[in-house]
Amino acid sequence: MASLGCSLSNLRFDIHHVPQFRFCPYPVEVADNYLEAAAGARNGQVRLVLSALSVEILLKSFLVSPKVNVGEMYEEYEGERGHDLRNLFDRLPEELRKYLLQDNPRAQLNLKILTRERDVFVQQRYYYEAGARQTYNDLLFSLASKMIERVVWLYWNRGCEDPYILEAARQKSWAMTNQ
Repeated sequence: MASLGCSLSNLRFDIHHVPQFRFCPYPVEVADNYLEAAAGARNGQVRLVLSALSVEILLKSFLVSPKVNVGEMYEEYEGERGHDLRNLFDRLPEELRKYLLQDNPRAQLNLKILTRERDVFVQQRYYYEAGARQTYNDLLFSLASKMIERVVWLYWNRGCEDPYILEAARQKSWAMTNQ
């Protein structure tokens, strides 16, 4: 099991305004797995692409529907296609978008990161090609980490009993404190 890519342990997020949604925890776990791979990447370009893939899958977790193994471990999903991070983000309900970027006063910066890095997976995964960007930073990695932690908190707080979510909450000690 992947560990959350973030290191904060005593966070509390306001989820009261986030609309109800169907739990799709397996894509959240997959997003965290890609983030963990990004954390271990020796190459900054690889780290950037894996961070983008992590954000993409996390956002899609709110835009897909289970089709196989519904309600079971390893559900399989259908739904949203595409890799444009900003487009995927904009398809989410407004209150969920606000929640995911609730890191005030950084919310506007986080939105700029999603906009600037919107096509990283498509444009940068072949970073050896002519025209590929040769510079990178860890802003998208940091944003992915924060977003995953917020989604795990949301799932756990709303009663999701998926083993990954429960283990992540246990690792954060959330499950051992009163809400």
